[in-house]
Amino acid sequence: MAQQTDSSYLINNSIDRNTVDLNRITQVRQRAPQFLSQLTEMAGAILAAHDRLKIVVVHGWNVNQSRCDFGIGAPLEKNTKPTAEMPLTISPEFFEDFLVTLMASGSEAHYSCGERFPARTRNNLLQLFRRDGTRANEIPEPLSQAVTDGRCDAVQIELGIPLRWPGPQRTAFVAEIAEAMSKSLKKNRKNEGRPARTNHQAASLQLYDERAGITLLASIDSFASASFARLAVIFCDGRVALYTGEAKSLRKLGRDGPVFTQEGLDLILSFRGTVLISPSGDDYVDLECALARSSLRNAAVDLRLRSGSNDSGSVLGAIDIGGERFEVDCTGFATPRQWGGWRRASRTRWVAHAAFADGSARTLRNKPADRSTARVSLDRDGYTPHELVIVEDGDRIVVTPLGRMSIARPVGPGRRARVTFGPARIHNENSGAIGTGIYEYARLIDR
Repeated sequence: MAQQTDSSYLINNSIDRNTVDLNRITQVRQRAPQFLSQLTEMAGAILAAHDRLKIVVVHGWNVNQSRCDFGIGAPLEKNTKPTAEMPLTISPEFFEDFLVTLMASGSEAHYSCGERFPARTRNNLLQLFRRDGTRANEIPEPLSQAVTDGRCDAVQIELGIPLRWPGPQRTAFVAEIAEAMSKSLKKNRKNEGRPARTNHQAASLQLYDERAGITLLASIDSFASASFARLAVIFCDGRVALYTGEAKSLRKLGRDGPVFTQEGLDLILSFRGTVLISPSGDDYVDLECALARSSLRNAAVDLRLRSGSNDSGSVLGAIDIGGERFEVDCTGFATPRQWGGWRRASRTRWVAHAAFADGSARTLRNKPADRSTARVSLDRDGYTPHELVIVEDGDRIVVTPLGRMSIARPVGPGRRARVTFGPARIHNENSGAIGTGIYEYARLIDR
């Protein structure tokens, strides 16, 4: 059935149902939590590419009839149509496009809807996918959000022996299912002239791959008044690629910017869109100057951060900017937003993410109560850091910038700061450890 419908599938081919019943929520949680994790991972991959998700749970029904009974959360009387108010696990549209098509097909298989197995008991797995979202908090993201948004249809099918065992009846049944599903999907695609909605989540990823000669900083930030998406790539020759986007809420950011998804403990970053290529990282101090010197390029980013500790981990994937492709294999950082409000008495802010050769990683940042933890040497412009010497926990750590991008941004009423960030060489003078990482330094602009 999965092959005929071009679907992902998860098959229990070894666990006896008398030992663990994967259709019972309590048993899944207690004895097979990996089942829900695997299901969520598969769903996340589908939702990263498509707006909607269909889940079909297949069970055996030990009768010798060619029976197929659909469970959708509650039984339906004959000729009754579902409504949005019913505690069902499918939408009225999916019911019409898929189930009604099959039940009216006049085939040898006898189709029914909840006559024997309606999937309505509270402990039934399908109840997690109720359209009213009342059980969605029991499912990991991003599947939980898809259920809450009404973008998931889940149906349980109980199959009699002739429809399960090899033979002409099973072959005909699978063909009918595939055809009905295909027609349902085609109807859905009529509305896909516009990009499908993406469930954005606030997250960030920073990395410097010394071997590839590439630095990436990507983030999605959400505030009460607006949400912002940023992706910057700094090349080793000083060029910068930049994407920026904003909207009133996360849901309205669109699909043409960075998209973060969670798969278990892994953080996935994907991007398909256009970026501005500027010849110098200093251009963005004057936005109009940067735009005048920039050109548009298509870009694609596919990165996976495998979570380690301290919001860091190994990153694998690829970055393609206008046909220049970079294979990434390095340490990355998925730290939360570094700073809250800018304290009135503060004139500088800094943060450094360090990855050392022994595999250890560390994030250092200045603390409002202790502004003397770093000595910063500046270039002649009085804003660009030439070197940061950080003292923390008895360690003297030297951060030497290897490249940069500089911007000017507001930090409060009537106040602006010059922010410089990029790749760096990191040296712990106490231990002798040497590594690389990302630095960011901000200084108020003197009026």
